[in-house]
Amino acid sequence: MKMVRLLIADDDDYTREGLVETLPWASLGISQVMQARDGLEAMRIAASERPEVVLTDIRMPRLNGIEFAERLVQLCPESRLLFMSGYMDVEYLKSAIRLAAVDFIEKPLKLPEVEAAIRKTLLQWQARKDQEAIKGEKIELQRRRLAELLLRGTEDCELIARLCRETSFPTDAYYLVLAMNRPVGGTMSQEELEQVLEFWTMHGFATAINGQTPEQIELIIAYDKQDRRRVQYLISACAVECPGLVLGIGREVRGLEEVRSGGESARQAAALAFYRPEQRCFRYETGEWAGDERQSSLLPEFYRLMHDEPERLPEWIDELCDGFAARQSPLPERVVTVFTAFAEALVEDQASLRGEAYLGEPAVALRACGTLAEVRSYMRLLAERYLEDVSRTSCYSRLVQEVMRYVAQHYSRTELDLSGIASQMHLSAAHLNVRFKQETGITIKQYIGDYRIGMARKLIENGHYRMQDIAELCGYASASYFAKAFKTATSLSPVEYKRRRDG
Repeated sequence: MKMVRLLIADDDDYTREGLVETLPWASLGISQVMQARDGLEAMRIAASERPEVVLTDIRMPRLNGIEFAERLVQLCPESRLLFMSGYMDVEYLKSAIRLAAVDFIEKPLKLPEVEAAIRKTLLQWQARKDQEAIKGEKIELQRRRLAELLLRGTEDCELIARLCRETSFPTDAYYLVLAMNRPVGGTMSQEELEQVLEFWTMHGFATAINGQTPEQIELIIAYDKQDRRRVQYLISACAVECPGLVLGIGREVRGLEEVRSGGESARQAAALAFYRPEQRCFRYETGEWAGDERQSSLLPEFYRLMHDEPERLPEWIDELCDGFAARQSPLPERVVTVFTAFAEALVEDQASLRGEAYLGEPAVALRACGTLAEVRSYMRLLAERYLEDVSRTSCYSRLVQEVMRYVAQHYSRTELDLSGIASQMHLSAAHLNVRFKQETGITIKQYIGDYRIGMARKLIENGHYRMQDIAELCGYASASYFAKAFKTATSLSPVEYKRRRDG
């Protein structure tokens, strides 16, 4: 049992001090015993100390026990009352019952009876606290469910209304969502979560928290129109109170049905920490995370560089990251997805990279990156190791390498063929084809076909491209021709290949 405080109110010094000196308070679970000589002094002590248990005489000067108890019930409703008196007439007894006294002890006092009465009072106090805790836990669980439904979006208005009613959560208010997480990954501790909840509760605001994802907690704050400015001030104060957290501040919304969009804006605001890790507080700005028209061409551009100008990869990665940082876009998950595709392509092309312990598994390593700077650092390291392997394994003549480079640059052109390449090299088609086959074992036409199929596989595996787009990017005149060529090369249609890779 939690240690509690007890107040003894009695004008008889002998009785009061005798109890203090005689009873085994520690074994009873009492951590502090306070004394008052009359009802007014008892009221003053109770107002400042708020004792859990009050043992009071009924007959006292200035303010008798019944009058004191009536005021105490209003001031400290959690305090448990225990009366003692030598004058147990009917009227006093009725008053005591009305005030929900736990027990009555008749004077002259007998210590075993006093001790038994105090134990009974403490048991009832603890039972009430336990019931309140259970009720509080139930309300907290219901509010978590409410927050999840509001942030996820649901058409079950009846369920939302019931949960709001049962948890006393406002249904007609302004709402603002805070998305909170630890900087550069990690999860919020229970202490941090309780600190945030206590902060807003202390300032009188109703809140509902969604803790489904431990990496990010979302707090819904409900408030009236007159509190709008105060809430904005308190958000800044909350950031100061919790310096170890990143706060994403969503846009203010009106009405429960808009909370979902408020949550989305809060998550977008918190995601800005990926680009600005030195900050801790981010406000949603309209127009954030605009689409990047270049993204659809990034993979083909990367593959071309990888085969054509691998020495430019580190510089190109830097330029791409600088562009992302300048726009603070796209969303971090999209950045990680794009670079994961790049990294997997490098590892697939140079399998020896997969065995490098310090590089790890690219997808895992990149997901662990909490900032764009970390993504950049990892990709540069991987690209530099790739270049080392490429320079070590390059065994073709300059002429063959130029042909391969030209194919990498122009494979998306449907008219790419041997004669066009030979014209660019200022050689006859027959001579160039013989030289190429002597070194590679295949003709230039076969190499172009293999290169296009290889590129198509990568784009299919990436999962972000339609088959029509892949056909165009890889130099096929139509989607049907692409599907036929792909099946001839792999024994699978593009759709079958995708299903097998995904499965």
